[in-house]
Amino acid sequence: MINILLLNFKTMKSVTLRLSDQMISQGVDIAKKLGISRMAFIRQAIEHEIEWIGKNRELDAMKASLKAMKTNPDYWVHQGECMRIISEY
Repeated sequence: MINILLLNFKTMKSVTLRLSDQMISQGVDIAKKLGISRMAFIRQAIEHEIEWIGKNRELDAMKASLKAMKTNPDYWVHQGECMRIISEY
């Protein structure tokens, strides 16, 4: 009997970064404290920023919608229902 193990490898591309000595030193120190490689730390930092920026863009869109609702007279008619729904979450 032959067992075949299929691995799902993500293809990755190479990127060259120019960072200050201080930034590299701080990154290396943090990576060591976390027990990960410098490259893993850099990948995690980029993933974190992508997520953070995405959430902030979402919040900005929500703020814009709320501002638009504020000037819409139909919103004020249904404001109580909207606040009840929001408070459930």
